[in-house]
Amino acid sequence: MSAPDVSVVIPTRNRRDLCRLAVESCLTNQDVAVEIIVVDDGSTDDTLGYLADLPIVGLRQEWAGRSAARNRGIGAATAPLVAFLDSDDLSLPRRFDRQLNAMAPADIGCWGQVSFIDDMGAPLPDDTAVIQREIEETAARGATPEVLAVRMRIYPSTVLVSQDAIAAVGGFDEDMLVAEDIEWLLRVRRHGSLAFVPEPLSLIRHHEGNTQSAPMFTAAAAFTERLATQATAPGDRRYRARLRHYRARALWSLGDNHAAARAGWSALRDDPTVVFESGFLKRHLLAHLPAKALNARRPGLRSPE
Repeated sequence: MSAPDVSVVIPTRNRRDLCRLAVESCLTNQDVAVEIIVVDDGSTDDTLGYLADLPIVGLRQEWAGRSAARNRGIGAATAPLVAFLDSDDLSLPRRFDRQLNAMAPADIGCWGQVSFIDDMGAPLPDDTAVIQREIEETAARGATPEVLAVRMRIYPSTVLVSQDAIAAVGGFDEDMLVAEDIEWLLRVRRHGSLAFVPEPLSLIRHHEGNTQSAPMFTAAAAFTERLATQATAPGDRRYRARLRHYRARALWSLGDNHAAARAGWSALRDDPTVVFESGFLKRHLLAHLPAKALNARRPGLRSPE
């Protein structure tokens, strides 16, 4: 067997049927030698036994979270490029061919468009149309760290990154159980450029209830300030401001108006042009109102755009 061109890391936990579909979807890239690494993160459904007839590298660990599972897969990867696929998503045919062809020598990786499907695998055209427009806008603006810090629209199941880049930025933060992909992708994009494929590369399974939640906002509020504090270069002011905009949005959604207002002022001090980012001014003004006045404007934990 020839050396692999791409190692695909699939973390999974108790999703053996969906994981099988995910693995099989990676076997349709005839022009690229693919190594598929499935990391079983403490499943109780004999996932690896169920996949034993498929050409995979199977690794098992006690439950440690998705970050640890991805890092375990990265550590086992033997190809110069590492791709990611969540075990409930599907890679489309020739995903990896397209990504390798799109990458210029200076690129450290690649990402691309997505389509949404429901739990049963049926297309979700309305959801897909909305997200695809937002992805197109992100790509048109260069998917710069400043753009991604305000609205992350890179889906991990379309991402492919060089081993050299991963070694430089480090793996996923194993202390984070949610939002770890956003934090990691910001570090990756800060390190170098990513090619973009405008056609869908993967099908993203949209489950009922997989919207943003309090733990997601709490994690976002923490990691954005950490990354902002680390961004100390002279040209980092715009990036810091957008990170603190993201932090203000998360805190606002959690109902912490005072902290949201402080984060907003910090963003403005870093770069006053952040006021022109979508939703910033509205949230910043609302954060200064009494909490009772905002009850009707904050339904659940949905962050206003």
